Amino acid sequence: MKAITFHGVGDVRVQDVAEPKVVDPTDVVLKITTSAVCGSDLDQYHKMGICNARNYMTPLPPLVRVGKLKPSRIITHNLALSDAPKGYAIFDRKEDRAIKVMLRP
Repeated sequence: MKAITFHGVGDVRVQDVAEPKVVDPTDVVLKITTSAVCGSDLDQYHKMGICNARNYMTPLPPLVRVGKLKPSRIITHNLALSDAPKGYAIFDRKEDRAIKVMLRP
């Protein structure tokens, strides 16, 4: 399967990796259908900073479900997973007024 792999500052690649496996009873394998590049991801890309995106994962989905938050207003680019390095570059340089880059598998 394809995966975006992080190899250090400034080094993001799309690579073939082994399929994940359930090993323990508490494990789960998820199929990711959509992903996006976040501004906090660039901290990792540039200087190995800490991403705080998890702080938003609980309050945001309910707002999307009830229509109070429209992701389409901030998703400015939609690219194939294989274009992830290009997505990072677009976001990093703020090309075409980039806010969020969504990646499709």
